[in-house]
Amino acid sequence: MPLLSKIGTFSFDKDTACGTTSFVFAKNLMLVINFLSMLAGLILIGGGGYIISNNTTDIVGLSSGIASAAIAIGVIVSIVSFLGCFGAANEKGMLLKTYFVLLIILVILEVSIGAAAYAQRDEISGVLETSWVLEVEKHPNSTEINNIERLVNTY
Repeated sequence: MPLLSKIGTFSFDKDTACGTTSFVFAKNLMLVINFLSMLAGLILIGGGGYIISNNTTDIVGLSSGIASAAIAIGVIVSIVSFLGCFGAANEKGMLLKTYFVLLIILVILEVSIGAAAYAQRDEISGVLETSWVLEVEKHPNSTEINNIERLVNTY
């Protein structure tokens, strides 16, 4: 893997003015982006934990599954962002290589899941429609359902 082996090295002299400025800008940009991504991951973890700990009734029974998915995604995003942030701050080639490989894997997974969801869009729509109809039949006078229906009809 020649591309991955060159991540820890630089093709410019770090002591020249242009090289130093470009390097510092790229390093700081990577730090900021990864720090913000790590915060987003921690917010997902906190939000998912709050939803799980909140014992209110949920519509269609989806909140615990969505909360668990948010926690899992938050953990993955936080770990990957930490590797990128720490690797960039300390200029550790191995951490940056691991970060790069994990990003490639995540992009491949994201594209695969998107393609699968697109291919199954009719089935997903049918499941959501059936779940919604069953929930409305179970709770015909629910204020939550009425609010959601009003919101959907408005937009």
